[in-house]
Amino acid sequence: MTKTKEKPGLRPGAKNQGSVNRHKDRTKHYQTKNQFQAIKNAFEGKSKTMLMVARITGIERANVCRFVSMMERKGQIYFVRFGFCSVSNHRAGFYTTSNRNSL
Repeated sequence: MTKTKEKPGLRPGAKNQGSVNRHKDRTKHYQTKNQFQAIKNAFEGKSKTMLMVARITGIERANVCRFVSMMERKGQIYFVRFGFCSVSNHRAGFYTTSNRNSL
């Protein structure tokens, strides 16, 4: 019985034996953390809609919605009111990360 030597840079036991770019994966993680922090900071102070934050930060609206949902579950962001968004001119929810007692 012979043991097969695994090549460096390959995932052990993976069906696709293509190389794994670990640096790219690490960069993606940092980008996600940076986006999350940017979104969290953008919602501080005056309440804003998700579309407003997407325009301010340059982060796609879908990512903003996903991060807002995550922050709602953790209690890090608060729904303030429904109103008309100045960007879309449609009815939308306004959120803030400021302390709920100060609202």
